[in-house]
Amino acid sequence: IFDQQMHVSHVVEYSRDITLRKIEEKEKEKLIQTLNHLSTTDSLTGLFNRRALNDMLGHEINRASRSAADLSLIICDVDLFKHINDTYGHTAGDRALMAVSEALRRSLRKSDILGRYGGDEFMIILPETSLAGAQSLAEKVRAAVEGLELELPGDKRTRLTLSIGVASCCMPEDNLDTLVSLADAALYSSKEAGRNRISVMKRKEPVAG
Repeated sequence: IFDQQMHVSHVVEYSRDITLRKIEEKEKEKLIQTLNHLSTTDSLTGLFNRRALNDMLGHEINRASRSAADLSLIICDVDLFKHINDTYGHTAGDRALMAVSEALRRSLRKSDILGRYGGDEFMIILPETSLAGAQSLAEKVRAAVEGLELELPGDKRTRLTLSIGVASCCMPEDNLDTLVSLADAALYSSKEAGRNRISVMKRKEPVAG
């Protein structure tokens, strides 16, 4: 406020307590983060879920196509999982999935993307990894799970194993569906060949290992 000589004679201050609003904003931000986490995370294993994996794989395919980089994909599932579920119950099945998830986590590199693709099926996205490199990593994963022993009701135990399919890209025409189809076909080849093994699906024929 100015006096008649246009000198400042008084100052008026206005303040408002926004503490509550800030708290509400932080709570809203936390809720959004929680919902985002839930929408991309498998509740049992804590891994990425199918939705998140598809988004990430699509992104990595586009990136690999633009930069002419290697990209490989592993799809694997737990052998005879239905038998464990049907015979010993879903609790035993859940424990099997959690044990496999932890073994996969320990076997992978920081750059690899791991998730539960659905049921007893897991997907591993391997950016900047050749088909030969993916085969080598798949063998590491297979061996890690083969060493697991699951305790079952009635003082019984069973060993867990994986069937694994490996594929790689990228050609300009490649997309998520073509790469997943190749890895799925390789996985089917492993199961048909007796399980607990790796198959590599190239564009013309699978090679069992």
